[in-house]
Amino acid sequence: MTEEQSVIKSAIRISAASILTGLAMLFLVASGPMRAGWGIIGSSANASNTVVAVMKTPSVQREVAHRLLIEIEKSVSPQNAQQIASQQSQLNSAVVALMNNPVVQQLVVQKVQTTYVSIQNQTPAVLDFSDLVNQATAVIHQIDPAIPAKIAGAKKFNVTFNPHSNALRNVGALGSGSVVLWFLGTLMLALAAFALSRTRTGKYVVTGIGFLLPAILLLVLSGSLKSFVTGGRQANQLANAVATSLCERASGSLTHTAVLEIITGLVVAALIFASEMWRGEKPLSDSQVAD
Repeated sequence: MTEEQSVIKSAIRISAASILTGLAMLFLVASGPMRAGWGIIGSSANASNTVVAVMKTPSVQREVAHRLLIEIEKSVSPQNAQQIASQQSQLNSAVVALMNNPVVQQLVVQKVQTTYVSIQNQTPAVLDFSDLVNQATAVIHQIDPAIPAKIAGAKKFNVTFNPHSNALRNVGALGSGSVVLWFLGTLMLALAAFALSRTRTGKYVVTGIGFLLPAILLLVLSGSLKSFVTGGRQANQLANAVATSLCERASGSLTHTAVLEIITGLVVAALIFASEMWRGEKPLSDSQVAD
């Protein structure tokens, strides 16, 4: 092989390795948000777990209790409303205790799963919390009989879904999609490292950059989610509390994906080392073969 042919072959190999590495990094980065979305609403079980986790969030519990007392005050006389304000701490504690009740949480799980199935079947659905709201007001009624056992604004806590204009029908594919992207990214980086990089240094560089950079990007995205919600403060404090809770769950999932990619990179690096040892050959130096 002439020197010119060798240079051309080396340039082709480097270009192919760069393209594969770039595509692999895109796939690995994209797998993070897809996995996070699937973990939140990718199945009825995931959606149920998410809703219960949000229910257990202290900030959400405070805002729900606050909103509920506001609706109660609208249903009573001004004199009773003042009395409710004086008992706010006790009444808030009663609402929070109800939200932490495992029986109530199981009822919420059943409601979410039923609604989820309706959405998947493209049927309009309402996540009806009015009976749970009435349970809460019934408990509060026992503390203060002046408070009605049921309120007119119970349905204000319901959530309506229109599957014809909602993307929830296709979220089940996020889980398998994230796995496929992760697998393809790993395969491409392994191919770039083992087949296209001729030196040990080149193999390690491809592996390090290919896995570490996407992991860093996912960690940065994970850390920025909370500040994004905090920076865009909403007038609706309950919506803000729910959004913050969801972002915390997404942030945790992105962090897990980043750690997985770092571990995968370490495994590939270990395979490179084992391959060099198994061959029992001294690696070619960078001066001998252009990477």
